[in-house]
Amino acid sequence: MTAAAAEGPAVAFRMLRGDDRQLVADVFSGLGERSRRLRFLSPKTTLSTAELDRLVDVDGDRQAAVVAVDPVDGRGLGIARFVRSTDDPGVADVAIAVVDDWQRRGLGTQLLGVLAATAASAGVGRFVALVSPENAGVRRLLARLHAVVASARIEQGAVEYEVEVASLARPGFLPGAVA
Repeated sequence: MTAAAAEGPAVAFRMLRGDDRQLVADVFSGLGERSRRLRFLSPKTTLSTAELDRLVDVDGDRQAAVVAVDPVDGRGLGIARFVRSTDDPGVADVAIAVVDDWQRRGLGTQLLGVLAATAASAGVGRFVALVSPENAGVRRLLARLHAVVASARIEQGAVEYEVEVASLARPGFLPGAVA
């Protein structure tokens, strides 16, 4: 599926595959120092081989990830993923990363919407995310989407948000189906 970002050219959305190690590495390398710190909640300069293996090990049920790809050169522009809780399969941790050059164009919003639709169809009802208190972008995203925040609490120096998936995957929000 291809859709235009809110401000910019079209991008292609698809599910992450096990052979997307280079795409994941490219998205990571497209994150500046601040973006990496906000995403990983600590300074992070590299991804180890084991971390890359874990990040591409998606089964579509327990964990899934959607990627945004430049349709011209195949470069990874962003990734949104969920990992189900082992205690409650209706709850999943969620994370989004968008390369610095594509931030503030609506790509994170689109990735979250596609991921929410994927999660909802798999029976996930709530997303949980640990967010750096400095991450104003995530707070703006949640406010702009009028997401229903079930709770927000401070945990380990980060704010933990719980968001109802249905509030993100409403009609008219998604750019369409994902291949």
